Amino acid sequence: MEDEESVKHRQSLAFSVAKIAEEEGSKGHWKASSATIHAVAEFVHVYATTMAQDMEAFAKHAGRKTINQEDVKLCARRNPDIRAQLIAYAREHCPAKDPGERRKRKHAEGPGKESGAIAVQNEDSHDM
Repeated sequence: MEDEESVKHRQSLAFSVAKIAEEEGSKGHWKASSATIHAVAEFVHVYATTMAQDMEAFAKHAGRKTINQEDVKLCARRNPDIRAQLIAYAREHCPAKDPGERRKRKHAEGPGKESGAIAVQNEDSHDM
């Protein structure tokens, strides 16, 4: 049985799909049935859940706790059209970072640490 939050997410998703179908249908003079809207909403939910799990695994593999745009691009690696759209979106909406800004270096100190040792701390990105 689904929890209350999951039910709300699915309802919200179905509402959004219905609005998109209504807007797009009005341009092309077509209507989507209620069953079609719910089927598309379910597909989007399952797809998004799978993507979230994949992106989490990619970030974890890279030693990060935060999902970033590279993880999103990896999810789209088998669909060149979507990948190209994601890259174009990122170029337009996400400021480019200086490669040197991605990692901060700190000198490790404390018991058991050798003097002069350098520890690498990941700076996780929140952008797409």
